[in-house]
Amino acid sequence: MSAQQDPIVVVGGFGSSPRTYRGVAAYLSRGGYREVAVAPIARYEWFAGSRGGWRPLAARLAETVDRALRETGAQRVRIVAHSAGGLVSRLYLGDRPYRGLPPFHGHERVRLLLTLGTPHSGRVAPEIEELYPGAYCAPEVRYVSVASTAYRGNPWGWPWQMFTAHSYRRFRGDPRGVGDGVVPLSVAVLEGSEAVVLEEGWHGPIPLLPPVV
Repeated sequence: MSAQQDPIVVVGGFGSSPRTYRGVAAYLSRGGYREVAVAPIARYEWFAGSRGGWRPLAARLAETVDRALRETGAQRVRIVAHSAGGLVSRLYLGDRPYRGLPPFHGHERVRLLLTLGTPHSGRVAPEIEELYPGAYCAPEVRYVSVASTAYRGNPWGWPWQMFTAHSYRRFRGDPRGVGDGVVPLSVAVLEGSEAVVLEEGWHGPIPLLPPVV
């Protein structure tokens, strides 16, 4: 089965809205993919989820996946997840209860999880890492982590370098390490996944994706 036969579901990052990723969806559509949908997670839902748990966000993803499969007749989708969207996607794939609620078993409907600048470990969602460590659903699901080494932090440098250092430290990375300017390389590559490390690339949603989708 070619890549174009699987629908693609795009999952945005923390605090984003679906329209932020219209460019990414359009780029993939121009590439000839069968169906491209953006999970309709609103900005306020991200902030609510950070306090009350991320299952409602994973439910949005589940609805989008089910709709894409229903409309195309395909058996599996490929997920392209930016930043915290990768954590929501890992929650969706899992087969263990989260906060006492039943799992989604999304691994039965997903062929590939491609994450872009996702902080896979650290303080963002430790429950998800504890429940579904590393490439938890491999080999049934192919995991690919895209990271960048374009930006080095410096706590005493220029303002943008100080911001980068602060962000890396917040994700429990080396403040003088490298990453995408927000998420350090050390946490952006999920253990057990295929790693794609770019020499260029800012953390924001850009319409440039590696040819593994």
